[in-house]
Amino acid sequence: MGYILFMMLGAVFGLVFCILLFQMDSQWKWIFSIGGGGGFIASFHSIMNTLKITQNRLPLFVCYVFSMIVCGIAIFLFLCWRLNKQDFQYKLRPMDIILGRKNTLEEYYASRRNEIDKQLNIYELEAKRLELEAKEKAILDKERFIEEQMERAKEVAATGTYIELPYNKTVSIDNSFLNVLPEFTFNLANYVKELNKLTEQFLDKYPGRREEDFAYLKGYLLAICNYTSLYLFDSNTNVRTHFRYLDEDNNYVKLVASVGSSPVNQPLTPICSSKGMIHEAGRMKRSVIKSLNADFHITACNDHIWEDYITVVFDNFYVNTQPVITMGISVKNKEHYRRNLYFLNHCKIEMIIQENLLKMHEKCNILDCIKGVA
Repeated sequence: MGYILFMMLGAVFGLVFCILLFQMDSQWKWIFSIGGGGGFIASFHSIMNTLKITQNRLPLFVCYVFSMIVCGIAIFLFLCWRLNKQDFQYKLRPMDIILGRKNTLEEYYASRRNEIDKQLNIYELEAKRLELEAKEKAILDKERFIEEQMERAKEVAATGTYIELPYNKTVSIDNSFLNVLPEFTFNLANYVKELNKLTEQFLDKYPGRREEDFAYLKGYLLAICNYTSLYLFDSNTNVRTHFRYLDEDNNYVKLVASVGSSPVNQPLTPICSSKGMIHEAGRMKRSVIKSLNADFHITACNDHIWEDYITVVFDNFYVNTQPVITMGISVKNKEHYRRNLYFLNHCKIEMIIQENLLKMHEKCNILDCIKGVA
């Protein structure tokens, strides 16, 4: 009985050793250390004493050790054979296991994951998933847009008074809109006055050195962003204003930007010139609002932050059929600011800003500046 028992225990010990070895676990080194050997011997004597085995201990101990060694070697050789049968590109070598190279094991697992992912077309499936999510979001946005249009139609029918905004959209003039019109009108009149002063200040300080024109233009446009936020939106951090320019790749990229009165140093997502809100605004030569023209909007990663915006184009700053510079005013709470955006769109905010840009253009050629950097 003693021999069978210790043969089985030795086999279990050898199996555990091989498992730890192939896991490159540091405990397998402990098993062969003085502490592990002492524990091995102590466990043998403990079993002998607990079960009160009276047989000669030396033969049983030899059987115990021999069983562990034979079983450990057999399992090790079997696992090595299985490793050699692998059909993966990255193969794990027995020497890596013996020397305990954990980084090799990690690279092996990473390689296996990549190969399995390729076999299962994981990357293609992930791309399909993202594409379906984008389509689902577009459908939901379309449904939301239709619902909003229906609500606006009901409001127009109820009030009978409305304004028409690009592109062929009607917005009802109800009491809540009439109540804020005096404030909007006062803010816009103040904005026009202060913007004219700002332009005169920049013109008076114009250095007249062509190499400094672009930096000077950026400073002027950033000041317009700050004034727009200050006089039209009370410098609210829920409002972002920015200018973009058309680069050599036909994308609209950031020129300057600010949130409230603070400059934004991070880049803005480039926008393709062949589609989207800027393309449509450029085609109509009118500013357009996202919530009224959701079909033109290109889904972006910050849509959940900037819920609505107006895209502003300037018809005197075109190259061929494309606007060279554009302006955007984005808001976080579209319900709170939508009437403000409607009012600015109706009052043709682009003409107010362009009047000042043209004054600057006489001294600092804006098209040449943009052409030089693009």
